[in-house]
Amino acid sequence: MNKKRSHIFRGLASIFLAFTVLFGTVMSVALSWEGRVNELLGVSDDTFARSQDPDDYYYKSDYEDPADLIKAEIALNTRMEAEGAVALKGTPAVDGTGVTLFGMRSQAMQYGGSMGSLVESKQAVRLADALEEYGFSVNPDMVSFYESMEENYAPTKAAGGNCVDINKGSTVNEVPVKEYFAVSPDSMEGYKDAAVVVLGRDAGEGACFYPGEDGTADPDEFSNSPTGNILSLSNAERALINYVENQGFKKVIVLLNSACAMEIEELKQDDAVDSILWIGNPGCYGTYGIAQLLKGDVLPSGHLTDTYAVNSALAPAMRDYGAYVFTNADDIDTSSNNALRSRWYLAEEESIYIGYKYYETRYFDSVLEQGNASQALTGETADGGKVWDYDNEVSYSFGYGVEGSSFSEEITDAKIDWSGETQSEVTVKVTNTGDNAAKHAVQLYVSLPYTDYDKENGVEKSAIQLVGYGKTGEAQENSFEDVVLLEPGESEDVTVTFTATDLYSYDMTYEHDDVTGAYILEAGDYYFATGNGAHDAVQGVLKEQYPDKMKDTEPTGDVYKETVDSEMTLTESNETTVQNQLTDGDLNSYNCGTEITYLSRNDWAHTFPVGIGEITATEEMIALLRNEIYDKEAENAAYEGETEFTYGADNGVQAIALRGLDYDDPLYDKVLDEVSLQDMLNTYCSLMNSNEDIVMPKENGADSPVGLLGTIGKYTAGTLYEVAEDDPSYGHSTAVYVSENVVAATFSPELSSEQGRLIGNAGLWDGYTGWNAPGLNIHRNQYNARNLEYYSEDPILTGTMGSNVYRQAVAYGMVVAGKHFAFNDQETNRDGLAVFLSEQAARENELRGFQIAFRDGNANSLMTAFNRLGCTHVGASKGLMNGILRGEWGFKGYVITDSVKSSQYFLPSECLVAGNDRMLGGSNNVSVWGYTEDEVADDMVIQAGVRESYHRYLYTYVNSSVMNGISEKTDATGVIAWWILALQLAMGISFVLFVVFLVLFILKYRKERKNNESEKIQ
Repeated sequence: MNKKRSHIFRGLASIFLAFTVLFGTVMSVALSWEGRVNELLGVSDDTFARSQDPDDYYYKSDYEDPADLIKAEIALNTRMEAEGAVALKGTPAVDGTGVTLFGMRSQAMQYGGSMGSLVESKQAVRLADALEEYGFSVNPDMVSFYESMEENYAPTKAAGGNCVDINKGSTVNEVPVKEYFAVSPDSMEGYKDAAVVVLGRDAGEGACFYPGEDGTADPDEFSNSPTGNILSLSNAERALINYVENQGFKKVIVLLNSACAMEIEELKQDDAVDSILWIGNPGCYGTYGIAQLLKGDVLPSGHLTDTYAVNSALAPAMRDYGAYVFTNADDIDTSSNNALRSRWYLAEEESIYIGYKYYETRYFDSVLEQGNASQALTGETADGGKVWDYDNEVSYSFGYGVEGSSFSEEITDAKIDWSGETQSEVTVKVTNTGDNAAKHAVQLYVSLPYTDYDKENGVEKSAIQLVGYGKTGEAQENSFEDVVLLEPGESEDVTVTFTATDLYSYDMTYEHDDVTGAYILEAGDYYFATGNGAHDAVQGVLKEQYPDKMKDTEPTGDVYKETVDSEMTLTESNETTVQNQLTDGDLNSYNCGTEITYLSRNDWAHTFPVGIGEITATEEMIALLRNEIYDKEAENAAYEGETEFTYGADNGVQAIALRGLDYDDPLYDKVLDEVSLQDMLNTYCSLMNSNEDIVMPKENGADSPVGLLGTIGKYTAGTLYEVAEDDPSYGHSTAVYVSENVVAATFSPELSSEQGRLIGNAGLWDGYTGWNAPGLNIHRNQYNARNLEYYSEDPILTGTMGSNVYRQAVAYGMVVAGKHFAFNDQETNRDGLAVFLSEQAARENELRGFQIAFRDGNANSLMTAFNRLGCTHVGASKGLMNGILRGEWGFKGYVITDSVKSSQYFLPSECLVAGNDRMLGGSNNVSVWGYTEDEVADDMVIQAGVRESYHRYLYTYVNSSVMNGISEKTDATGVIAWWILALQLAMGISFVLFVVFLVLFILKYRKERKNNESEKIQ
């Protein structure tokens, strides 16, 4: 018995020793991620006691109570949806109040996306409920019917994914017509003023659709589709439309709940469908805006942000889309888990011709019978024929939308500064020629001359491109709560402003200052045009230039010609020489045996993409694809900076003293000298803890282009914005907004600005200081399920909308990281995808949108993308990051990577020397990468780089709301988070019990041994 007791004590001692070691290890790891753990647990980790003096708050909310902010969010989203939903056919207003909802998405609507674009489902207002609130009587039997069907017919997700070598199909899973046999026709009586049919497609991060059989998990689902594509109507959706049309409704309205432009030519041609209304993703409260449109309380004024093609899979940007694998991929990465993320590529053969730039330019050239525009040699026509005809290819053009009244436009004044040194202005007089008071969106386009020089030097030009836009009434409105309509017979001047250099073309062959590459504006006639979309505008230009060819067209806008007498060039920007910086993003620079023939309007027929085929990576490409391109010896040999830095000095200067100072103020060096090298490395590798030495609080960051992915009161304890947990507003999600393409479809500078303002306010009430949004990538095609997070296929619309949101959110202290810089053109294999494209296409499409947003939005941060530019991760591309972003654009903001999934893909040193400021570590940190003081002690390039990144960190965050409540009197609180105390207590108790049982074991063991010896003597 005694032996058993000693064994028990020894066992218990061992157990509690193991617990001690376990809790110690857990605490060691957790403390290295203290900020992240606090964030996950919803714990305020503010090391400093915030002042309660309002004078110490540098950014203040417009709302004294969070409940007022919530009301504003509801009202703004209602108006954005009402003005952003696009009437494509007919008018959506219902004559009567009895309606019946059809389609599974009437019940399971796609309010937002997935992952980073989720909206709070508990706050989302169902369409049926919104309609009831606006006075409609909604057929309850059909609402119940879809509720009962949801278990078996819930809408399915798009496919795609990461680290995949094949395309996977999706399904729509609409309720089949056979299920409606159980519905009594009598149940629809009293609800036949309108049938509202909701069709849609999934939207979300990490997901894509694919055309043809690859894109459909069940080919039978689309066996009757005119195009056979997942974005067309499925058999069940078509059967539903037919069923509804035979039920005797006074009006049939189809709502399109999709961020991707669906293929709906058959709905357009269907006379029994009275109205088609694109609603995008309405967020939590946009259904109220839909209800206003159906009620007729608001008349439509939204316009498309994308082209609706008859068969969008035939666009040139779709010829290489999906999972494409290097032929020697297994030799590049021999790991078992694709750790290098180096297998996949995407070749963008379309040059600048995405969206309307393709369709409208080819139309322009086909009218003029030039560039073989009407010849179709590669099957790029909807009917499969050899003649390309615009009317057979496009259902609705970019910028199109049916408005609530008719309007005339007249360009009355134009002040163009072609140098771009000052803002240009074009004034458009809008007259309401209809019978209804309504809003009107002015869209201003320009047609650039396409010259012999362009043809000889491979400079591509779109026949029409958006310049800017405006909306009636907004000059008289003080906020989104004011709505000013243009009355019948009344006129209003709308002034569109823009920077003329945004219209320049990039010439990759232009030689100057011993380099190649510059922006050019050629001599010639420039035609500015207004109209209901890009097609209306380009027809106006053609009719002005070639009236005999356009006798049968009646453009609705006006045209103004401006002549540029001599060529203008942009060869220097921000004291940086403009030159080719993205050559390594062009596949043709690698001599790998496969070349891209880029689409050219000089010969549409013979340059239209046919698919790039297989690519075998060369040794040069393989070296880049293996990611470790930082050469310590070579980099330090070329280094000409400081050879010694001061760390941990006691200068007595706090970070708050830097607030408002210029970036180059010498006081920054005083503060930087106080910071240890390890703290700088920790911050760079995403260990974003407070720094007590300089009284620098930790920032709190949140995601989501559909609003701030946080909740009211989460991180505001101890501040002026603290919210009691029993307050009804506490815990309210602020990720509630309509999708970005709905915001853009308003064509409203005011509403996009107001969104930025409210999100800035939400940051103050949530306690978040950083926002990873807005999404600024281009809709390169319509098969990217993440299109809801981005504004448009057009860079001007993208950039201006983004700048409005940026400017206002930054004004309320938010650090706004627009994303994903750059070329995040598909979600499939986004983590490591090698994107190949021409420099002109890169600069004039994707980068132009980012540049406008950063330049005009007072941008203070950005997030890089997962993908590569060529074979190099975009965050490690010196040409893109240092050459263009920090060089030509002069960007001094804080640059962060996207979340690091594999520690062997985008690497800290490679990104640092390219101008990156923070690795968004995911599960990686300094210990994973070996980023310690000892490791970099002899590497002055890394020390200089990490010091500069900390400089930008300070510059960005001391001028943000993270300093709210911080003054020179601020002290550390000494408060320890509860989970740290719990771990310390658990480890302490375990250690004490270990000692107790160890002592008991020793004592018992000695006694047993003594007894044993006595027994032996006896």
